[in-house]
Amino acid sequence: MLTLAATLMLGLSLHAKEVRLDFGTEKSPLEPEWTRVTPRGIEGKIPFEWILAPTEAVDVPQADPLDALGRDGVRFTNEKPLEFGVELPAGAYDLSVLLGERSDSFRPGMFVEVNGKRVISAVYGFIGMPMWSRARVEHPGGKLRVRAGVERETPATGALLALRVTPAADSRWQPAIFSSEEWRPAIRWIATERIRAIYGMASQYQYDEKKGYFTDTTEALWKRAAGTGMNCVLSPYSEGMGRFFQDAGMRFFHVLNFASGERYTLRRDKFQKNVVSSGQEDDRPNPLDENAWREQVLNPALDAWRRAKADGIPLAGVVIDLEMYGAKYMEVYRSACTFDEANFVEFCRANFPDLGSPEQVAAGKRFETLLNAGKLQEYYEFLEKKLARITGEIEKAIHREAPDLLIGYLQHYDNWFFRGMIRGLGTREMPVLAFGENTYYGYNGDAPFEKAALVARDAHALYCVGLWPRMIHPERLWKDAFLAGVESAGFWIYGYGYPLAKSDPVAEMDGALRRANTALADFLKTGKFAAVGEVNHSLKSPFSSKEEAIAKDAVDADKHSTHCEPLPEWQNAVAKFDFGLPGSPLAEGWTRVTSLDEWNSNKTFGWERFPRMSFDRSENAGKVLGKDNPALALLADGITSSGKNTFTAKVSPGRYKVSLLLGDLGLNEFRTHQNATVNGVLLANNITTNADEYRIFSASVESKDGFIHLALEGRGAQQDVPVIAMVIEPEASH
Repeated sequence: MLTLAATLMLGLSLHAKEVRLDFGTEKSPLEPEWTRVTPRGIEGKIPFEWILAPTEAVDVPQADPLDALGRDGVRFTNEKPLEFGVELPAGAYDLSVLLGERSDSFRPGMFVEVNGKRVISAVYGFIGMPMWSRARVEHPGGKLRVRAGVERETPATGALLALRVTPAADSRWQPAIFSSEEWRPAIRWIATERIRAIYGMASQYQYDEKKGYFTDTTEALWKRAAGTGMNCVLSPYSEGMGRFFQDAGMRFFHVLNFASGERYTLRRDKFQKNVVSSGQEDDRPNPLDENAWREQVLNPALDAWRRAKADGIPLAGVVIDLEMYGAKYMEVYRSACTFDEANFVEFCRANFPDLGSPEQVAAGKRFETLLNAGKLQEYYEFLEKKLARITGEIEKAIHREAPDLLIGYLQHYDNWFFRGMIRGLGTREMPVLAFGENTYYGYNGDAPFEKAALVARDAHALYCVGLWPRMIHPERLWKDAFLAGVESAGFWIYGYGYPLAKSDPVAEMDGALRRANTALADFLKTGKFAAVGEVNHSLKSPFSSKEEAIAKDAVDADKHSTHCEPLPEWQNAVAKFDFGLPGSPLAEGWTRVTSLDEWNSNKTFGWERFPRMSFDRSENAGKVLGKDNPALALLADGITSSGKNTFTAKVSPGRYKVSLLLGDLGLNEFRTHQNATVNGVLLANNITTNADEYRIFSASVESKDGFIHLALEGRGAQQDVPVIAMVIEPEASH
């Protein structure tokens, strides 16, 4: 190891040269043309010294991908930052720094300071996902001091994997250039407009300080989003929302959840199980289960496209939300799946014949067996190719029926799962949209690195930066959004304030987004770059912490006393439907209805489309009604329909009295603006069910064709109608 004094004597000139430092252990692989740096010091002639040494070095031989820069690094903590000095001549320099770790550990809130000035902040190294960040610094000459730490009150660890220092280029920012000639017309707008999307515009209440209660502000939020210059919205599709944003000139992307939501919850036992690296069988579907991809992606994507088409509203695309699937145990993000017997045996028989009897390897030993034999990377390639084939079939099936429907996903990582998915879902004519989330706390310039990685893999994917406005100071937000829009396929924002807070300075967020979108539109039109100036990475969000939320009292659309009235006997009923989950309590003499009961002419009852969710509130219902209440089995559960939906039941032609029980006995589960008609007769008009209540509505109707059609529509902020039960009783003909 050379000391700083010794290296200085060599008279090394660093003018017009790069400094490339690969941090890690003494034995881990070294990236070609990079200099190894360990906790002991540097292995080379670059004038370098530790001022504050790292706590330890780390190597992750199971990393995916297994690149020399990303697999190893050095660690630091919030209590013990690291700092080093490297001798450089005076001048402007561009820093590129790789922070995070390809292990199963979360690395939150990392920052970098150069010569005492914060240049990079709020880097969140999610599990298995290091991030490249960059900054430009003016150096007076001499020792360039670089400090890396963690900004977090609770104990936390960070990791530095690589750092590159380059004499500043002429262009500080790197505008993304897209060759869209081969793209289908439906996606070409991204090249000229960029994606400027807002995620999740439904299910919002906000506290009105003047009125003193929570109000239904869905339309107000929609208007706010449309008025800030955003050009698309990512949300579960509804006709009302779709029409609003169509009229506002914004594109609509339907969000569908992978391995979460009602379709999955009620059918989880029907899918192949995921097996993690420890050998434990997970309760979510195996990522290579073709049936899961059909039911969780193909069917709901085409269902949303057909609904939008029937409503006369063009649907721009679908976005597969993988967050709940991958984040539950993080093994999808850190390539710790899938080590199920079928895939393990198939791989070993074709690629690892020396193993002998792979079916006899215990589940908990499969990962270790592949790692020790040096076969783990081959196994990941095997899984990647298999998933690419599966998702390729999904892409073909979607675009056979809906050729202009864009496909996107969030969030984005570089591992076998996402590489395989991209290879399958993205084509030269219709690249897949990769919505990142790692920049929620601020954009540190990762987009060019992400784009370069996708290009290097010949991936047909467009990377789009994600921002969380509540976590970013408005003065920084507009710059982050503008720069993200310049350097990537666009940006998208998560959420829109904190609606349950006593106050929420959304006007500042609106102003920042309008400023960013105006600057971006001008740049895309004229090519002239707005005067951004320095991005102050030390600015803190003035509204990042949740302000004290007050009681969530319902806002009655109809004034009424809370109802939990006694139930009639309904002895003469021809049909009594108890809505709920397959396994929740069923009232004696009642017929179970689940959200999977889809209507067709061969059935006696069913839904026009799958409802949003089902629920079982037995615990709270027991407190409200009493544990010995004989109606508890009926009243504790139900099904929540969202937007417009119809439940149909077959009966003999004639006149009937139809009774509907609405409500949700879960804690604080109030719903406003619920509407219901039966065979065209009004049953409930903009009614509210408060917390801890149910209400009964009845009407006399005629069925000439032998059908009872219950039409539901939620017009409240959540667009929900919770149905507990429906009863059909015959009435005497007049």
